[in-house]
Amino acid sequence: MKKIFTIFSAAMMSVLLTVACVEKEKTVYYPDKAVAPVLEEIAAPESSYVLVEDSLTLGMLRFSRADFGMPVAVRYTLYAALDESFANAKAVDNIDNADSIFVEDNALNNALVSLACAPDKPVTVYFRIGAQMRGDGLSIEVDPLYSNVRSTTVTPYNAEKTYERIYVPGARGAWDFTSTFLFCYEEDGDTYEGVVDFGEDFAKAEFKITTAPEWINEETFGSDLTVTEPDPASLTLVSPGENITNYRSVRYYNFTFAKSTKVLTMNASFSQVGIVGIDGDWNTDVVMTQNYTDGVFYADVEIEAATEFKFRLDGAWTTSWGGTVDELELNSSVNLKIEDPGNYRIYLDINDWDGPAMRLSAEDYGTSVE
Repeated sequence: MKKIFTIFSAAMMSVLLTVACVEKEKTVYYPDKAVAPVLEEIAAPESSYVLVEDSLTLGMLRFSRADFGMPVAVRYTLYAALDESFANAKAVDNIDNADSIFVEDNALNNALVSLACAPDKPVTVYFRIGAQMRGDGLSIEVDPLYSNVRSTTVTPYNAEKTYERIYVPGARGAWDFTSTFLFCYEEDGDTYEGVVDFGEDFAKAEFKITTAPEWINEETFGSDLTVTEPDPASLTLVSPGENITNYRSVRYYNFTFAKSTKVLTMNASFSQVGIVGIDGDWNTDVVMTQNYTDGVFYADVEIEAATEFKFRLDGAWTTSWGGTVDELELNSSVNLKIEDPGNYRIYLDINDWDGPAMRLSAEDYGTSVE
């Protein structure tokens, strides 16, 4: 018995020593010792940079890497603002584990459009780098570290605003990253929304959410298979997870996905988007088609005389839009109007469920959709 006790004691000592070593090696984050990145001077700050579509006018901005005092992955984001407070700053682009970033004119111009900068007019733009810890294994939430501020004069060009997007591989059975997106209308880098089309074979729908156009575990979100009910109002995803198979009741779903919480929210579901009322026909819907690259619905119509119409879902009045061409209103009593007869393509964008929009184009009528 004495021998057994001795062995047991030795084993316990080994365990205690192992625990002590683990505790000793435990990494601790000290915010006051963290070192923020330093953004280098812009090559010619006294110059006025005139942006050109599909160009790299500012070229590369360099910065020193942040030091969080522990070995972690870091995402660096370039922010642009119109004053040094950065109260309304817009993200231009980001890169992981690097010390430089190329400033694409398209991305910077889009940020300036978001800041309501007028095209072809020079404006002073302030830049800084934000460094954020990344990784699913992090057990603490750490505020970003921000660099010093640099500024220069930039002249934006005239362009339609675009939004950051994430990907929905599996939609329509297409497991690629070239179509079907959710868009960051909040411009917070976290909340993404859009209409997903699962095609005519929607009863077999499977999909995932990815924040990068490739299969990276920490950037891929799927189901943990614990929720089996159909069409849940919300679903907490995991990284990378299994294919999501909960949404198979209808063809189209409007989803919101928040990266910070990994929660997928179903805002609406429907099988058809239609235009009703054209040339006085309030019984037959012109069925609209979704363009996958931007998620916008469209239909070509021939208008014989001044007409009124509305948009509606599933050929019913439960969900419809009226109002004016410039401002759609949910379930409005006011009809939309087209005063001039002719051939038109009508577009309806309901990706941003709370901010639907439409437009008319005579030029696009009958043309192919990319």
